[in-house]
Amino acid sequence: MQLTSWANPDGKVDQPGLVGQIYFPFDSATLDSSDRTVLAILGVRFGGILLNQRTEFMFIGSADQRGNPNYNLDLGLRRATAVKILVDNLLSWRNNYSSWAAISFGESLAAHGEVTTQRLAEDRRVDIFCSLTRKKTVTGGIPKIPEVRLPTVKRLVYREFFEITHMSGPGRTNPYEDLGIKVAQDVTTYLLGMDNEVKRKRRTHMINALHRVNRIVIRRHEESHLSLVRTITMTTEITYEWGPAADKVMIIHHFRSTTDFRENPDKVEKTETISRAKADADPLLFPPNP
Repeated sequence: MQLTSWANPDGKVDQPGLVGQIYFPFDSATLDSSDRTVLAILGVRFGGILLNQRTEFMFIGSADQRGNPNYNLDLGLRRATAVKILVDNLLSWRNNYSSWAAISFGESLAAHGEVTTQRLAEDRRVDIFCSLTRKKTVTGGIPKIPEVRLPTVKRLVYREFFEITHMSGPGRTNPYEDLGIKVAQDVTTYLLGMDNEVKRKRRTHMINALHRVNRIVIRRHEESHLSLVRTITMTTEITYEWGPAADKVMIIHHFRSTTDFRENPDKVEKTETISRAKADADPLLFPPNP
């Protein structure tokens, strides 16, 4: 017996972060044509969401009670990996998409003892959780992960952006003139709208898959040169500090402005704290997979 796989970008009513479940035959980690159709529909429906906000997926594989526990742990991981690979192929071209490494619960969630064929079929699955559904940002919708083979994944710890602007007028307004609680979103729009990241300067580390960015340091240096036209170069360096997910994320902004005719640079520093949900939805504050 095999149950019918499903996917819904609105999530389940009682589990809003759960946006899909893919079911498997006994002792199999192979996706059939109906599973691929379900995941293709999920990819299409999430395409619009990914245009505006960062969205992260988690894939948790499970197995029924039959078999060796270690074998079932491996089987759940193979199932989760199969689903993750297909979803990654469907959505990874979107700038705001990110996925955790596949995780296996093995038979830890399965029913044991005398159980029905229906329940055995329910236990052979991959649960797809998402940080953002079509209706809202999900908080508390992803289950607590037990201590089972938590993988490490490659994460960005440093990014750099660079821009050169030529203008004949007095120059643009300092983007940090009115630093406030909304500055993080303003900076995101300012940077990502220009698509000016220097990708060869990225630095990465292998990070625990469940860790999150808890502290961000943004350093920006604006340098003006005067001749027949005014030339402005803007360098932005962003450093990410990862760890067990905190409820709040701290952002430290440094802004320095220098010109040819001013000996001492203008300096501005500002610190703000934003919610975890807001940070996790922002592709600048919680960078996508490199």
